[in-house]
Amino acid sequence: MDTAALPEPTSALDIIAMVGFPYMALVSVRLFRESGGELAGLGMSMALAAVLGFLTWFEIDFAIPLTVNATDGTGHATVEIPVIRTLAEFAGASVFAGLFVRCLDAWRVARDYEALLRFQRTAVWIIIMLISGVVIYEVHFATTLPMRTAILSIGGASVFIVGLAMQSTLGNMFAGYGLQSSRVFRRGDTVQLGRNGAVGTVFDSTLATTRIITRDGEMLVLPNSAVLTKDFMNLDQPNSHLRQSIKIGISYEVPPAVFKDIAMQVLLSEANVLRTPEPAVWLADFGESSVQYDLRFWVDGFDVRDATLDQVRTRLWYAVADAGIEIPFPIRTIRMA
Repeated sequence: MDTAALPEPTSALDIIAMVGFPYMALVSVRLFRESGGELAGLGMSMALAAVLGFLTWFEIDFAIPLTVNATDGTGHATVEIPVIRTLAEFAGASVFAGLFVRCLDAWRVARDYEALLRFQRTAVWIIIMLISGVVIYEVHFATTLPMRTAILSIGGASVFIVGLAMQSTLGNMFAGYGLQSSRVFRRGDTVQLGRNGAVGTVFDSTLATTRIITRDGEMLVLPNSAVLTKDFMNLDQPNSHLRQSIKIGISYEVPPAVFKDIAMQVLLSEANVLRTPEPAVWLADFGESSVQYDLRFWVDGFDVRDATLDQVRTRLWYAVADAGIEIPFPIRTIRMA
């Protein structure tokens, strides 16, 4: 193994390595166990960097021989790639990228800027890893492993295999990019899948999937490509105001002005009915046995909708009964020949 790139070991550096790498491992385990999402990924990268860095420091490594064409065209040359050292460098780059993204996000929030979207954090991480890959190549392999040979021998087969295996995943990722860049919903928004579909709260949205907690407490996981093709409604944007409608049939003997006054008092007595926009009572139609009225009002949020509808209907029934107003049943006249 070529250890020229490693610093000369000293007792002080050895002590730092023996203390620092285990400490990194403990921190990574805590991040992985007590966190989720990006912090868990950062913890895994830190653990890998700690273990591989520890092995590299004490020169525990093995190499993979790779035969390539010599740069001067005279024959072949064998390049030995130190696996553990290379992986340790990439793991360290991943840790640096994760910490950089989190610091950048915290810096933006501290200055009242909007937090980075998930795909933006992922893009920054990928850019840092690509730069790290170029730096690692230039430092260790540029003289012995030509870039053209490296790309042809490693990149060609990798791109072909990964492209076939991740066709649907890449489609979901592009769909996720479209969803997050257009900001059609945010975490915590109430959405409805289709006009009469399931209603739930957005739990999170990654580049691949969107997770929604339904009103029954179930976790609905949807590929982002499916979310883009569905006709879904965001019930919290541009605001959470939702218009509701209650239809009721009243006897023809009751003047419209009388019932409208009673119905308006019912609407204004309910605390969850918004005053702006103003509620309204409309004479909607003349039915076979009753005059049809439509009570229209607004509520602030889907979470109070059902309770408000229940309260308005209950208050309306008592108000109509107290006023001696009949809610007639449909009447059918049957003639026997």
